[in-house]
Amino acid sequence: MPAWSHVEKVATLAEGLVKLGYPVTFMSNEAFKDQVERTGAKYVQLEGHQTELMAPEDMAKMMEIEDEEERETFAINVIFAKALAGWRRTFQRTLRDLNDIRTIYLHDSSFLAGGPSYLGAPGFRPHVDMAIGIHPILRASNYTYPFRSGKNPDTGPDAFEKHWAAQQEQDKEYMFRTLKYEVGKVYQQLGAIASPGRWGDLISDFNDIWLAMAIPEFEYDRPDWDHRVEFIGMTTTVGVENQSLPVWWDDVLEAKKSGKTIIAASASSMDFDPTSLVLPTIEAFRNRDDVFVVAALVNFDPSTLNFEIPSNARVAKFIPMNEFLPHVDVLVSSAGYGTVQHALRNGVPMVLAGEAQDKQHTGPIAEWSGIGIYIGKTAVPPNEIQEAVDKIILTPSYKETGAKLATSYKKYEPIERIDGLIKESLAKLEAM
Repeated sequence: MPAWSHVEKVATLAEGLVKLGYPVTFMSNEAFKDQVERTGAKYVQLEGHQTELMAPEDMAKMMEIEDEEERETFAINVIFAKALAGWRRTFQRTLRDLNDIRTIYLHDSSFLAGGPSYLGAPGFRPHVDMAIGIHPILRASNYTYPFRSGKNPDTGPDAFEKHWAAQQEQDKEYMFRTLKYEVGKVYQQLGAIASPGRWGDLISDFNDIWLAMAIPEFEYDRPDWDHRVEFIGMTTTVGVENQSLPVWWDDVLEAKKSGKTIIAASASSMDFDPTSLVLPTIEAFRNRDDVFVVAALVNFDPSTLNFEIPSNARVAKFIPMNEFLPHVDVLVSSAGYGTVQHALRNGVPMVLAGEAQDKQHTGPIAEWSGIGIYIGKTAVPPNEIQEAVDKIILTPSYKETGAKLATSYKKYEPIERIDGLIKESLAKLEAM
C-alpha cells in the first residue's frame, strides 16, 4: 500500500532480495518512486495514484466529518476500496508482462489487488502469493476476541462463546459493515463470484503464506485457522533513507553513562498531534533528575513546536530505531506495529497508547506478552504516563520478559527466511 509506514518495511525487504540477486518489480505510487529505485527494484506506477495516498478533495471531505468512527471509516474506504480497481489493473498488467517466468508475489498484507482471484475473478495469478504481515493477524477466531476489541483472549470455560458473541457484535458495527459492503462491491465489479467476507478475514486469508513480521511469542494462537503462517521478525532497519543520529546524540550517551533512566517517546507515521502522547511524555518527566527523555516526532520538525523543551529532554523529527533503542530503558509509543517490533528485538519494555488502525490490537498483545502496559486511549495525560513508566521501572518482570523476547528475536532474520521460502516454493514448482 502506498503509505510511508508500509512502503518503508517492504522496501527494506525488496532491497535485501535485490542484493541476493533476485529480479524485483515494485508497485507503488510516485511519492515513493525514488525510494523504490534506490533499492535496485524496477518501479511500476500504481494506476490512480500520483503523490498522495488520499486526493485533496477526499482529504477535505474527511476533515469535515465530526464523528471519529465515521471519519476513520471514510479514510479506510477511500484508501482501500476506492483505489482497489486501479491496484488490480496494475497488478494484472504486471503479471501479464511477467507471465513467462516464475512469479513470487510478495505484498504488503493490506494491498488487496490479488484478493479477487481467490473468489473466482478472471485474470493472471502469481505462482506463489506471500503476504507480508506488517500488522497483527486480523483473522477472526473462536480463540480470540475480534480485531480492535482491545481485549486479550478469555481463558475461562466459556471462552469460545464469549469470543464468538463479540465477533457477531463487531460485525454489526458501522465501520465493519461499511467496509465489507464497499470492498465486496468492488470485488464484484472486478469479477469475483463470491463475497470477500469480513474485513480482517480477507486481508488474512487471500494468500498462500502469511509472513508475520513478528515472533511467535507476540501473537495469539489460532488453532482454528487452517493457514500457513511463517514468523520472520521485523527487519533491523526500515527504509533506505538517511539513518544518521541527531547532533545531540552524545547527550543521551552521557545521561546513560551517569545512570539516568532513558525514556524514548515516539509517534507513529499516522499520528498528527504531538500533544496526544509525545509532548505529554516530555512534560511528565520535566522535573525528574533521574530521567532523560528522547523524543521522535516523525511528522513534525521540532522548530514548529510551541513547547518549551526541558534540559532533560532532546527532540528530533526522526531517530533510527536500530541506533537508539539499545540505549533505551522504557519506550512510550502510540503502538505502531513496526516500532513495537523494534522494541521487542531490543528487549525494551513499553507503555503503549492509541485506538486507531491496529493499535487496539497491538497494545493488548504487548500487555498479554508481559513486555508492556497498554493505555487504551489516544490522548494520555502526563500523570498517567508517569505512573505507567514508573510501574515498569519498579517491576523487574518487564525487563526480564524483554530480555527473553530479545533472545528469541535473534532467531529471526527476515531476508534470510524469505529467501528460504522462495527457494522452497520454486523447488516445489519445479517438482510439479
